[in-house]
Amino acid sequence: MDWMIIAKWSADFTNREYMAPSIISTMIDMFLNGGSVPEGISPIIGSAGMQQGLSILFLLLTLVCSIMMLVPKPVILIKEMEEHARHAANDDLHNKKSMQLEEIPLKDIK
Repeated sequence: MDWMIIAKWSADFTNREYMAPSIISTMIDMFLNGGSVPEGISPIIGSAGMQQGLSILFLLLTLVCSIMMLVPKPVILIKEMEEHARHAANDDLHNKKSMQLEEIPLKDIK
């Protein structure tokens, strides 16, 4: 969105203000219409085809980044819980073995 604002500010729409693109509409069209530029509206960046290509690229990049932000945390937490459970099971087993040895009174051993 920041790049679109800068590109719109740098473009000169003098005497053709009606052709100035709406940044909000462009962002909505990026998701709903695959970035296509409506008739009678100037594209913000380059030609209509170039803007559509960039819109699709940014849309895919957004999808990949969203997945990268959401997936690693649960995977890391699951791994940590499994490791913690494995250590707890080993500690319990070790404690049971040591308790069994301690339970035998020395006077009963001949």
